[in-house]
Amino acid sequence: MPTVDEAWSWVALPVQNLRTNVLERPNESSDQRREGFRTELASATREPIADELVTWLDELSDSDRNAILDTDERHNHVYAWLTEQLPPATQPAPATQQQPAYDETAWYAHLAENGSRWDGTEPSWTAFRDWFLYYATDAGFGAPATQLLDYLHPMTAADRVSTLAQYGVTIQPPAQAAPAAELPVVTPVAQQIMDLGVTSIGLRSRRPG
Repeated sequence: MPTVDEAWSWVALPVQNLRTNVLERPNESSDQRREGFRTELASATREPIADELVTWLDELSDSDRNAILDTDERHNHVYAWLTEQLPPATQPAPATQQQPAYDETAWYAHLAENGSRWDGTEPSWTAFRDWFLYYATDAGFGAPATQLLDYLHPMTAADRVSTLAQYGVTIQPPAQAAPAAELPVVTPVAQQIMDLGVTSIGLRSRRPG
């Protein structure tokens, strides 16, 4: 379907010539003028709007039609009619707003530095996620951070740790208490030596001075 301005470019001259024919050939019948108008429109366009314009003028009373064609405002009348039949002139589509670009190298550095602050446990995940997203957004990495966190969220804690490792993020497990030092295993031979030592000490303690 043509726009208003396209249709106007086709019909403006035939409309002007229709008025000119009335002035220059006053003895010409209305049927002759109509046929000449239709022929000129057909040479300008094959779009149905041309026939619809002729039909619109035909359906007007003689006084209304003459009031339109005999005035300097005829172009305005015809243009107004076109605007009721056709869409307005095509306007350029607004440019799609692009997400602000970010430096991928800087993003991965931010991820490596701050992603490792998570301790790898499920209970701490929600708090870490909120903290990480806040500071990533503040640093200009809101889009990739949201995408990554949404991807990680359904996973188990262990799967998150292994996935983050693929991004160069090393997760240290929570510090645990060092296990108690194991006592040395006492062998029978060692026990005998210990017994002899004790005996020797005991014997030496009994010797007269």
